[in-house]
Amino acid sequence: IQRPINLASSVYSGVETNLSLAVSPNVDFQPYYNIQIAYPTSVDAQTQFILGNVVNNQQYLGVPLHKEGWQFAYHNPAHTQATIGADYYARNNSLNVRPFWSYNASLNTPIGDDTLHIGWSNFTNANAGIFSIFQGGVGYPAAPCYTGSCFGKAGLYCTNAYVLAPHMLTVTFDHRWGSLH
Repeated sequence: IQRPINLASSVYSGVETNLSLAVSPNVDFQPYYNIQIAYPTSVDAQTQFILGNVVNNQQYLGVPLHKEGWQFAYHNPAHTQATIGADYYARNNSLNVRPFWSYNASLNTPIGDDTLHIGWSNFTNANAGIFSIFQGGVGYPAAPCYTGSCFGKAGLYCTNAYVLAPHMLTVTFDHRWGSLH
C-alpha cells in the first residue's frame, strides 16, 4: 500500500500557456509562457539549517519560476515541416546559472513513404559543457541561521552549476513497413 505524504506541506501551483498564431497559410508563430510556484511551508528551523537550501515560503532550488520561449514553424501540403525556436532559462532556472537563451531548429520531410528528421539543438552552444561546476552556480539565499557563504557573500547557499548538452545535430530516417505503414 502506498500513500503519498506531503512532508514539508509544499505548495506547487502554476499556469502554462501556449499560443499558435498563423502568420501565413504555411507559417505559425508559437510563443509560450509558464509560471510555477513551488515552496515548502512547514520545515522546522533545524532542518532548514541542516539542508541550507530548503527554506519556508521560498521557491525550491532548481524549480524555475518562469519559463518562456517561442517557435516559428513552416509546414506545407507535402508534409514538410521546419522549425526554429528558442527557450529562455530565466532566474531560478533548473541549471542554477544566470538567465540565458538556447536556440533549436528542426526539419521533418517525407522521402517517398519514409521520413527524414533533422534536429539541431542548442546550436549557439549556450551554457553548454560536459561537466557540472561544483559550487559554481548562482548563490541562493539560505536559512537565517546558515553560517556558510558563496562567492564571499554571507548568508548564501552555494549551488552547483549544471550545463546543457553542447550543440547536437541529430539525423533520423523513418521507414515503416507491414501494418505500421
